[in-house]
Amino acid sequence: MLSRYPVVKIELRVGVKNTEDATRIKQALLNLFPDAKVEEEGNIMVGISGDARNFKDMLKNQQIRDTARQFLGRRIRNGILSFKLNKQAAYAGKINFAVVSHPMGEIEVKITPEGEESIDDFVEWLTEV
Repeated sequence: MLSRYPVVKIELRVGVKNTEDATRIKQALLNLFPDAKVEEEGNIMVGISGDARNFKDMLKNQQIRDTARQFLGRRIRNGILSFKLNKQAAYAGKINFAVVSHPMGEIEVKITPEGEESIDDFVEWLTEV
């Protein structure tokens, strides 16, 4: 268990459809990771963050830490955590893990540890009770 805040790089990617308002997509990303630096690259919005504390608080407030621990633990590959989130839920300020593709698309999240801890330690910190 980590006794301090883990150092990670959080990369966010989401497609912006012609029918969508880009400011709402950006807000969805910022609802999850408020410190993210977000830029548009054509029809893709990309965000970079290093702070998962808000995401951790959201898991706690929605009372889904156990579910999140199981879900995220199965999405670790080669020391990197990758998963997708429903962007409509994110815009509403909620976490909803995407397990199937949604017609509106999903937010792709990739988390890489940058400190000495492992990604397993990070998931444990993120979902600790």
